[in-house]
Amino acid sequence: MNRFLLCLFFAFAPIPTSASPQEEGQAVFEKFLNDFTSGNADSVARNFAPEAMFWGTISPTLITTPQGVKQYFITAFEKLPDMRASLVGQVSVVTLANNIIAIGGVWRIDRVSEGKPVVSYSRNMSTLVKRDDRWVIVTFANAPQTAP
Repeated sequence: MNRFLLCLFFAFAPIPTSASPQEEGQAVFEKFLNDFTSGNADSVARNFAPEAMFWGTISPTLITTPQGVKQYFITAFEKLPDMRASLVGQVSVVTLANNIIAIGGVWRIDRVSEGKPVVSYSRNMSTLVKRDDRWVIVTFANAPQTAP
């Protein structure tokens, strides 16, 4: 009888579910865009691992330090204040290992220049590693794209 009750317990016990790599990748990309829209370079920089390799749209060289990533966003926010970022479509995700994913997506940036609305698009490919239940970006390559 005890075995029967034990089997029933496990048969009907709630099974913990975790987000799929697609959902986790989508969430990380959206968090990055929300932090970007905040205009806070510290918030954006916290999305990156200390050893991240970073190619920004306006970066002439590969950035490989946390201070370099932060400075990139300080400069970007000074040049183009009040930007709003949003995801265009879904993020594509490839699971490379249990704690490593590659993501790719397109994002839209809305801003105002000389009183007129300006829209631009960027495509992004990034690799993320999950450390202590938190995804961080270890490679980031962003490039301008024509409207999708």
